[in-house]
Amino acid sequence: MQLPDERFLFGRVVSTEAMAGPSMPGAILIYVCRPRFDSMTAPDRSELSRRSCSYRP
Repeated sequence: MQLPDERFLFGRVVSTEAMAGPSMPGAILIYVCRPRFDSMTAPDRSELSRRSCSYRP
């Protein structure tokens, strides 16, 4: 996801069939990771660990 400051956030897809209530069936649940990047090139997987995610289980 590109931010207004032209940097990028990456995340992990957790579920493609999440339920956010009766009005949102089929929602996609993602964890957004804290590190911001200058490039849209995917970072090394180690930079997107569960520890770096803003919201995690």
